[in-house]
Amino acid sequence: MPEGYQGAMEDAWRALTDEDLEMQARNAGSSFDQGVITIKLLDHRCVVDAGPRTVVIDGRDADPGEALLVLHYLANAAGIEPSGRLVSYRQLPGGNVYYQAFRDRVTDVIGTAFDRDPQAVIDALNGLGAVRGRQDDISFIVPVFPKLPVTIVLWRGDDEVKGAASVLFDDTAPRFLHVEDLAAVGTLVADHVASPKSAVSSGR
Repeated sequence: MPEGYQGAMEDAWRALTDEDLEMQARNAGSSFDQGVITIKLLDHRCVVDAGPRTVVIDGRDADPGEALLVLHYLANAAGIEPSGRLVSYRQLPGGNVYYQAFRDRVTDVIGTAFDRDPQAVIDALNGLGAVRGRQDDISFIVPVFPKLPVTIVLWRGDDEVKGAASVLFDDTAPRFLHVEDLAAVGTLVADHVASPKSAVSSGR
């Protein structure tokens, strides 16, 4: 494990195991059996075992960034359902501080990819298990975690205006992840859309 992740990983495991694992699994919309939590990350099966402290995605060890997201989500899960009220990253508590980086790494990346090859982006979103959103937009709801959807809204470009994207969160998202983790969620989706081979399913 990269040295920079060691302390963060220890803190994440401690935060999770200080909670009632079965309750947190239920709060997170996942299953629990004999100390093992099984949860979906995007369209992939993630198994979290607090005994040996392992996070396995589709049969492979999760990389540290993925593992931290999973552990933080499980530890913080509030046991509420998404409200359906959408907000931009900038509207999240503390989101204004990280907004420029989020736009550069997430929104602009998805918009540029959509401008370059709209169908490839749509195919990539479908590959994440996304479902179509409102009928008046080209929009997709991506189930990053069971109770943490991300909505991607796409606009086709023309000769004068480039294609663009908007990335929206349910207003309950901060009850599950800190704003910095939500930026990492956006990056995970953008990485898949812009370069599917780098996504979760390939193990990076």
